[in-house]
Order: sequence, then C-alpha cells, then structure tokens
Amino acid sequence: MWVDQKCQNPEKVATYHQRLKDLGWFMKALKESPARMANKEDGCKRTFWEGRYKSIAVLDEEALLATCA
Repeated sequence: MWVDQKCQNPEKVATYHQRLKDLGWFMKALKESPARMANKEDGCKRTFWEGRYKSIAVLDEEALLATCA
C-alpha cells in the first residue's frame, strides 16, 4: 500500500507532516486538480483565476457604490 511505503522513510513522513500542518500548502494541493480541469476546458495555460475576474481599486464611497451596482 502507498501509505505503508511512504511511512518507512522518516524524512518523507516529516515532510508530509510539515506540509499538512501548512494551510496554504493544503489549499494549493486541494485546488490544483479542479484548476487543471477548468483550464483544460477553457483552453487556458495561466493561473486558475487569471483572466476570469478583474480587480479594481475602490478608493472612495462613490467607487464602492459603482462597484456594487
């Protein structure tokens, strides 16, 4: 079994333990597969959200209202 093979190497166990404690690494690993599938469907080669959404600076209340509208 894959787990049994990996558990015999203490360095690998320490590496996986460290990674699983890191929420950022876990989220990256979690979103990688669906991101690859979505990019394949869309014919993209960039990062997952790139080109799908745009960010703008909301500097005052008027800009906030325009953004919400």
